[in-house]
Amino acid sequence: SSGINAEYGERGALDRKKQIEDRMARLQQIEEDLAGFIEDLNRVKKDFDKKLSNPNLSGDEKKRLLGEFEETKGGLEKKLDRIRGDVEALCDGVEDTPMVKRRLQEAEQKLRDFTAGLDKSKDLVSQVDDALKRHEKAR
Repeated sequence: SSGINAEYGERGALDRKKQIEDRMARLQQIEEDLAGFIEDLNRVKKDFDKKLSNPNLSGDEKKRLLGEFEETKGGLEKKLDRIRGDVEALCDGVEDTPMVKRRLQEAEQKLRDFTAGLDKSKDLVSQVDDALKRHEKAR
């Protein structure tokens, strides 16, 4: 019967090794997803800043542009939610994943910063719009 126990012990060790390898692979995938997300967000932000700083944009073009970036932000939020779900599933009951949690927080902060910039731009455009309307009425 000691032969059977040794076989079970070996199988258990192989199962644990496989679980660890699967976890490492999932962690690697999440790291890549987060890096890709941050890259996408940086590209979107650069594109946003460049397009919105065009001095020849009319108010309507700015509104259209802001609408487009609002949609893009929605897509980015969905992507980050999915990654957050992966992180939570992977880190459930495990304390040795502070790096991936930090990366997730960094990604969330960058998205919040972008959202704040987008909101500020929308406020500016609508202030300019209101001022123009008031000016039209005054004439």
